[in-house]
Formats: sequence, structure tokens, C-alpha cells
Amino acid sequence: MMKDHEKIVINDQKEMVGFFARQKNTDAWVRVLTSEMSTFPLDDMPLFLDQIMEENGLASREAVEDCMKEMRLLLRFPWNDKLQTVPLRYTALRSLCDRAGVSGMSIMCYEDKPYHSPITPKERAETLSMFLQHFKNKSLVLVRDDKVSAVMSGDEKEYSIMPVADLLEVILEKLPEKYEKCKFVSCETSHEITRVTFKVNDWQMEQELADAINGSDTRVDVSDAAFILTMITSDIGRNSVTLIPEVVTNGLTVRIGEPIKLRHKGCSISDFCEKCDMIYSMFADSAKMMEEPAWVKIEKAGAVLDNLATNADLPVRSIKRAQELLEDECGESCTGFEIYYYMYWICSDHQQFMEGKGKPLSMQQIFDLQEKAARQLRVFSLANLHN
Repeated sequence: MMKDHEKIVINDQKEMVGFFARQKNTDAWVRVLTSEMSTFPLDDMPLFLDQIMEENGLASREAVEDCMKEMRLLLRFPWNDKLQTVPLRYTALRSLCDRAGVSGMSIMCYEDKPYHSPITPKERAETLSMFLQHFKNKSLVLVRDDKVSAVMSGDEKEYSIMPVADLLEVILEKLPEKYEKCKFVSCETSHEITRVTFKVNDWQMEQELADAINGSDTRVDVSDAAFILTMITSDIGRNSVTLIPEVVTNGLTVRIGEPIKLRHKGCSISDFCEKCDMIYSMFADSAKMMEEPAWVKIEKAGAVLDNLATNADLPVRSIKRAQELLEDECGESCTGFEIYYYMYWICSDHQQFMEGKGKPLSMQQIFDLQEKAARQLRVFSLANLHN
């Protein structure tokens, strides 16, 4: 059973497949009328734990104790022909608020701020219950590891359930069709997000990329370039199923080209199967797209990187460090490839910095950071590389 805020790392493919098969079998997806849901406060009163569990029909002592300390909120809804009450996980609050049509700091914030004190569990529960009663649509509740992990839209053609186990079954079948020597690298999963990486092992494609870039004025040596396919997915509505082409060089992972995305909306595993048929062309196109920036000269390199990273809202400390490294290495001008490289260097540097402070970023935070960099690089590419 995966604990709240825990990240599980799996380095064996068979173990990974078994983990997600068990998760699929134990997950409960419950479709209910939104107006049939209601929320109840759970005060932090461990001395009355047994009484609270008996009164609310709660089964997991550990889940209730965790919820008392963090979310302090119970969700009641029809399940298996009776009303059942389940503790809320931190991942579910945002989607539950979406179902109730409420948002903002007052309902979401649990921290005491200089200008705002958090509402009580009773106030939060009463507010959500009141607004949930006004909706005539359906909701889809995910119960995982004894807690409500998400409350998605349950109407027709809305949220599509695509278990990680099913996604893996497809990609483990499809990827070797184009890349016979591909190899599973690792899997990281939490209650928020799952990340699975594969090494493509296409020597010819990697050598062609290295030759093209190293033959330009680019000062980043990519002789050790290796192509990686990363799959990102989430069961709580935070991310689409995303296949990302990446290249690892000098120990740094750099996104290349455009990812393949499939929203969890009105689709099925067969749609993901069709998307996987595009993996080969995605890598071929992405490799060519990364060769082009190596031949484009960028003046005022440090200023361009600073502006681009600032617009992406990347961490200031790491921006300044990257700017200094770029200017030391390249002077006043660089190639477009170096701009790409150092944008992701900033993300990696900030991740390492936070780990050193004992405050490691979550997988979702790392992914969000990379997404912000990728969006700004698309703007940079349109403005500088395709004129």
C-alpha cells in the first residue's frame, strides 16, 4: 500500500507490471450523482478515534489517523448499495472543489497566513456539501488505498479511466516493434503522478544527432547522447497520458521535439494504442528538430536565456547560475541548442538544490517545472528557428 506523499521507485520491469496490476485490481471507481455526495469534518481527536470510526463505519485506522492530521475531511457517497464514508486524500481536494464549483484560497488553504486564517473542518465540510447539492450531473470517485484519491467528472464522454497497468501493457508491446533493443529503465509513482522511462537504444539515430550537433559551433558535447522515452500519466486529473521524447547527455535530460498527448477525456486504451504507433515518427522528427537549433546563432546569449527562463517563471537562483555558465562557455553568442540545453539545466539545478536543502521537489513539481520550460522553448523556436 502506497502512503500519502510517498514516492515508490521500481527498477525491475516484472515488479512494475505486478505493482500496477495489483493497483488496478484494488482500485474502486464509483460513479454517483454529484448531489448524492456530502462531506463531513474530521477533527483531530485521536482519543475518540474508535468512536469516530464506529459512528462513520470507517474501516482503516491508519487512513483515519492520517486524515485527522492533514485533510480532516470525510466524503460520504453511495457505494455497493449503501452510503459509505471514506477519508479524503490530499490529492482529491482540488477535484472535489471542481465538482462543487468552488475555488480559491479560502477553501483550498490549510495554512495560517499573516492575512488569512484557515477555515475550520466544519466550515469546509458544510461549504462543500452545500454546493454539491446544487449539481445534477454525475461524479466519478476513485478510492485507492483506503482513501478518496480523486473525484472526477462522471458524465458521458468526460473523464476516461485508463489504468497504468493497461497503458503499460500497450507500450511494452508497441515499443519493441520499432526499437528492438529498447529497455525499461525505471518507474517512479506516487498518488499524484506516474513516470516510466525507457531507453530506446537506437545507435544510428543517436550517432546522427551527435554528428550533426558536434559538427556545428555548439560547445555542448553530445557524443554520449542517448534517446529516452518517458511516459507520464495521472489518475487524479492533473496530467494527460504523455509520451515525451528526450535525450540524455552529460548526465542532463533534455526534452526534444513535441510530446504525444492523450487527455483522459472521451477516449480509451485503443486510442492510446494508436498514439503509440506514432512513437517512431515522433523520435525521427524530434531528432531532426534538435539538429536545426545547433546551426542557428543567437546573439546576446546570456540575456536571451535570462529573458526566456524568467518568462517561464523558472527559479531565479538557477537562472543566474546558468546565465553565468553560458556566458563563460560561449561568450556573447551561442547556438539555439545551447539555449535548449541550459533551460533544462536550470530545471535540473533547482531540483538538486532543493534536495540539498532537504526539501526535494515532488514528481509533479519537477514535471510542472519542465513543462514551463518546454512552453517557452516553443515560443523561442517559433521566433528564432523557423523564420
